[in-house]
Amino acid sequence: MDKQPEAVPKKEEQPQNGQHKVVLKEEVSVTVKETREETHEETDEEAEKRYREEWEIYKNKIAKIEAYGQELKELFHKSQDTFEKQLSYISAGALALSVGFIKDIVHPIKDSSYKWMLLAGWGLLIFTLLLNLVSHMLAGKYAKKGAKETEDVEKSYDPKKIDKRAKRMDRINWTTVGMLAGGIILIVLYITFNAIL
Repeated sequence: MDKQPEAVPKKEEQPQNGQHKVVLKEEVSVTVKETREETHEETDEEAEKRYREEWEIYKNKIAKIEAYGQELKELFHKSQDTFEKQLSYISAGALALSVGFIKDIVHPIKDSSYKWMLLAGWGLLIFTLLLNLVSHMLAGKYAKKGAKETEDVEKSYDPKKIDKRAKRMDRINWTTVGMLAGGIILIVLYITFNAIL
């Protein structure tokens, strides 16, 4: 219970000029609660309440990160599978069509011009297929790493590492797209120069 200020009884001092002087002396006891109120410090209950609120916020953030990690895994797998399948179909189809029907379009191939374009085009399509396989293996490895990191968010989760891996996969994917486009363009140019022009 808070203590109230206590007054000490009157104390007389030696007379001055023949009169008695009375001095009142008060002792004031200030409680911890009053001191906190004056300095605007929080009480133990307030500190504990604030700590619990911050802990709940922290736990919610961790749960959101884990849920986000799960969504990322699913989305990443779907996206990578679709992209790699389409890339493989296009590059393998372009390679098969060009190898199978080039002899019917350009007569004779050994006497044709710009053969380097045909060979370079085929090389790019083959390299696209090989790099696509490497990309698929890396995607699996990175997905496994990311899943492991999101399981132990406090110790091993690092968004920078995940971003770095994602950028690496993006570079590989854009490289394969570029090589596929380059290979098709070179084969089309070869056919144009030898069969149309």
